[in-house]
Amino acid sequence: MTVTSRIVMNVFMPPEDGLTSRFATVQDWLFNICDTEQPKKSIAEYRFILYTSSIEYTLYLRGVNIYEEEKNNFITRIEFEPEE
Repeated sequence: MTVTSRIVMNVFMPPEDGLTSRFATVQDWLFNICDTEQPKKSIAEYRFILYTSSIEYTLYLRGVNIYEEEKNNFITRIEFEPEE
């Protein structure tokens, strides 16, 4: 049995230099997302993406679902990206 998969994602560029957050902690950021933004559908998996540079770190959150298009052929779709 051969299982194939492909990922369908939006183009995601590294953050611009000097990006600042209005949140003091990651916990504050996550609580804000939970309080103000809700996915439109059920999310199977949440993924954290960490960009690093020599002077800063940037953390992103995405919600993805995986669908079977054909037998043993799966597609991953980003279905939740918070504004903040």
